[in-house]
Amino acid sequence: MYTSPFTTFIPPYTPPSGPSNETPILRPIPVRPISFVLGFALPPPLIEETPRPPTPAPMLTSLYSINITPWKPRELTREKELAKMIKNTQKACEEHFTKQDSLARAQEATGAFVVVNPVNPYIDPALIRSTLDYLYYLPIDKNFSFSHGTFRNIASRTKMEDADFYIDHPLFILTGVLDGHKGDGVSKYVKNEFERRFKKPDSIDPQKDSIFSIFENTIHRINAKIFAKKRLDKQGSTAVICCIDKKTGRIYTATLGDSEANIYRRIDGILESIPLSCIRDWESLKDEQRAFQYYPGKALEFCYCPSAKHRRIAGLNVARAFGDKHIAAISAKPKITIYQLHFGDVVVLCSDGLKNYVPEEKIVETIDKQLKTTETANPGTISLNLRAAGMNAMPLKEGHGDNITVTVIQVSEKLSFETPDEKKESPPKPLI
Repeated sequence: MYTSPFTTFIPPYTPPSGPSNETPILRPIPVRPISFVLGFALPPPLIEETPRPPTPAPMLTSLYSINITPWKPRELTREKELAKMIKNTQKACEEHFTKQDSLARAQEATGAFVVVNPVNPYIDPALIRSTLDYLYYLPIDKNFSFSHGTFRNIASRTKMEDADFYIDHPLFILTGVLDGHKGDGVSKYVKNEFERRFKKPDSIDPQKDSIFSIFENTIHRINAKIFAKKRLDKQGSTAVICCIDKKTGRIYTATLGDSEANIYRRIDGILESIPLSCIRDWESLKDEQRAFQYYPGKALEFCYCPSAKHRRIAGLNVARAFGDKHIAAISAKPKITIYQLHFGDVVVLCSDGLKNYVPEEKIVETIDKQLKTTETANPGTISLNLRAAGMNAMPLKEGHGDNITVTVIQVSEKLSFETPDEKKESPPKPLI
């Protein structure tokens, strides 16, 4: 007789002698396989029990003690907000750097490609850790100048579901890329909401207002309005939204899902990528725990997925997004980071239509090539060439591939008629 490897059958049981109102029975006991996430197996339950009505399958609360109460914005002090953003920035750099190293080793081991440039295109997290300390000091006003360019393409999809916005305010720049799924309703709605709220002259003062709090409250309110719209029930959108303080060059980034932003900076003559986004799919431990609690059956399915892109709930492989009301495990809680821009930096926001098909080293190479040529060293040309790289790497068959949206911001020094003495900087003052 065939026996399932996931079920243990107990030999027939002979009931004890003597009167009894109920005869104990034995039934097959499912034995859960060892998960690569857990690293241990659950102890088997008792095998003897009296007959009772069937009960629903228990959620895996014994495995995880995570709170699955719907997310709400937090009330934190400025010091705690800053500490959280700095921690997220460090986390984003470590996650990208480690994942790139693991991918390179796996591909090299399987002979998938020949390693031409073994250098990781992402900045070393150890180097980032030392620069983050400066964020605890009050920023210094500088003569920043910003130029931008955006290109988008439907690619081989039948519909354009991406959306983007760019708000150039006297005090700040607010820009975002939104990657819709199951329709373009949510991405367009979020774009319109951000433009409506922040095009007002008195909307934000980055040096007085808490950008962390503004991001959390705005995203929470917009998501609540999406939930109230019946036509958007089964649609959603990932997002990456950046707010740049024009005076100080501080950049704040809020990320939902797998759209992302990066700074490309030349360090010791080499262009390196500084991640600003914490990607959140079902490979993220906390999001995976939340999925297991809402959908216990996914625990086994996730164990056999070759990559995060193949882990899906209701067809969706991202764990955080606007909308998706029909998927209880999806959260709209953003991961918010902070970093300091320098003259010469290039900031790129993009949907996963670029990053899924173009490796990071190719993106760095494309930007580096453009910056070395005076005629093409502008954000419009850079965004156009990145979009072209994504298009060339995609399958041409209709329905495959993905929409591509790329926004590029180039940071430079504003021309000034001040003398060098007038431009002398004072030392930074501690913020906390």
